[in-house]
Amino acid sequence: MFGLFLGYVYFSVPRVLLTILAAAEKLDPALKEAARSLGAGPIAIQRDVVLPALFPAMYTGGALCFATAMGAFGTAFTLATNIDVVPLLIYTEFTLATNAGMAAALSIALGLITWAALAIARSRAMRDVDGG
Repeated sequence: MFGLFLGYVYFSVPRVLLTILAAAEKLDPALKEAARSLGAGPIAIQRDVVLPALFPAMYTGGALCFATAMGAFGTAFTLATNIDVVPLLIYTEFTLATNAGMAAALSIALGLITWAALAIARSRAMRDVDGG
């Protein structure tokens, strides 16, 4: 299980980093300067200015990781031997058990769960962007 987790982390890190780095590049330097001019130290600037500005990107990166992990058949197929994850279960039901109905039901359930997680992440990110 730990190896599968590391595999998912390995393939998800670039997506998260690119999302957060893009948001960090768009961060207005005047915000940090304003905090510095008001007497905030480096740690306070990171905690009170930079991190809150990056929260929407963090939600987006987390959602991308989740969505990718939910459909990452190749990673699970390569690394999971005795672990049942949903993409492998769908594959098994469709190919080995020839139960297309069950595979379709699992696919729809997986899609709905992923869609709900992405909708929640989007609403949280939009709430943080709007300041509420």
